[in-house]
Amino acid sequence: KLNEASNGIDRLSQEAFPELKSFLETVEKHQPGNGSKYYPGSPLIAQDFLRPQDRAWLYELHPADFEELQKLFEYNPHVQVRKEDGLKGLIKQVPPPSRRGLILIDPSYEIKTDYETVFRAIQHAHRRFATGTYALWYPVVDRERVQQLENRFIKSDIRDIQRFELGIRPDSEETGMTASGMIVINPPWRLMEKMSEVLPKLESSLGNAEATFSRCDVLVGE
Repeated sequence: KLNEASNGIDRLSQEAFPELKSFLETVEKHQPGNGSKYYPGSPLIAQDFLRPQDRAWLYELHPADFEELQKLFEYNPHVQVRKEDGLKGLIKQVPPPSRRGLILIDPSYEIKTDYETVFRAIQHAHRRFATGTYALWYPVVDRERVQQLENRFIKSDIRDIQRFELGIRPDSEETGMTASGMIVINPPWRLMEKMSEVLPKLESSLGNAEATFSRCDVLVGE
């Protein structure tokens, strides 16, 4: 609706980005085929990568979005949709019986305290499930808040943390998101290698050379 795709997903192709082949195939799979174009949300993308033995739990508080999720997954016994706070739900789910799991956290950050709240939730969950992979998305609207979040992780007892970030504009005090990133705890093998290859390519494809930037680094070692 806001034409954001023209400066994002529409610029990516399997030919130019073979590293993203499976992701781009998933996006294409969910196109309606009537001339309209849709971008599948992370729940649909995650569903496509679930193995037969995997299970997924999705949390959504917004009534309309919750109903939408329920309809999407009502015939999938491997996916449970719950109308509750995802951070509280996380604590209930860890550790999983398999002792393996990926936790994707995508907060709204609409409240200033969300940055500390999400850190505390991950810290609590990590104490119960230290071997899980935690992937936390963050927006760069206020760089100082992002740095405070990163410092909380650096000063914590959590180890093996990597950071990946892509910016399409320089940091600014004006309203609007200029970049976004992921903080990943216990990252999968070779994630740093793969992201170090693809992020610079995305940087050059999604913006102009003077404004875009990317980073792949280690916040806390193993």
